[in-house]
Amino acid sequence: MPSDALNRKTVREALATLIDAKFDSNWDVFNYATKDFNGKARNIVVRSGGSRRNIAGADTVEPDSGFRFRVFVFVLYADDDLSWTAQNSEDAMDTAEKDLADLFADNQTNTYWDQLTTEGETDPDAIVDEGGRVFRREIITVRTEKLV
Repeated sequence: MPSDALNRKTVREALATLIDAKFDSNWDVFNYATKDFNGKARNIVVRSGGSRRNIAGADTVEPDSGFRFRVFVFVLYADDDLSWTAQNSEDAMDTAEKDLADLFADNQTNTYWDQLTTEGETDPDAIVDEGGRVFRREIITVRTEKLV
């Protein structure tokens, strides 16, 4: 019988869908890297970050699959035209980190994973997007494990 390993794309899309359902319409959630945030001040990007496959036998149809994802939270730093301040940015970033932590804790199992965990500390910084607007960014590393 031919192998049928779990597709990392499927898990990435499921993770992004879960995040999108948690956050209100003030947030855009992307399941791929993008340089265009459609004018939104608050955005989340889910990107693939690596795979680990455990093929444990000659007749294995579906290997155990471990995937790492990087969840990027982008929040506009400040914009006078939008009445969006640096404090709004800091508050939105902190709230997003907390909401994602709750989401991950509440969804440790799913159709596509038997375990979901976060790895290490988050990493906040400031960057400039393609349009020249300054966004704060926080990176959260997530790992899923599917055991078969």
